[in-house]
Amino acid sequence: MFSISLHINIPDFDRIPIEIDCPICGLHTWVTIGEVRRRDFTICRGCHANIMLEDHLGSVHRSFRNIQHTLETFGR
Repeated sequence: MFSISLHINIPDFDRIPIEIDCPICGLHTWVTIGEVRRRDFTICRGCHANIMLEDHLGSVHRSFRNIQHTLETFGR
């Protein structure tokens, strides 16, 4: 008899870039999902304003956890 094993690599979602618009000048700036999840600051490349990245109601963090849990469950 033979056995089959399945190994799933969970991607690093924190490194995925997303595009946001500056609330002051409207110019787009690239940030990572990890920066949003950690509620970091970024600087607009147009007007140089400080932009506070907000994970509204923890939705990014919850989505990250749900995807990770689904992939771990699927891999069992």
